[in-house]
Amino acid sequence: MGLTTTAAERLIARAWTVGERHRLTGDHALVQAIWALEDAIDHHTTDVGHAARRVEILIGELP
Repeated sequence: MGLTTTAAERLIARAWTVGERHRLTGDHALVQAIWALEDAIDHHTTDVGHAARRVEILIGELP
């Protein structure tokens, strides 16, 4: 998945909004996935596209 940094940052902003709406804490998988995506962008710890897909999946699983 070719994801630009700008698109990934927009996804992060949307994910944080969703997380706040659901009052998620650091032990929730979505919050951890957001952190992983931020790390992927900032520190190249993993593939940005893979991390972004995980965030999208977890957003979709929320009620």
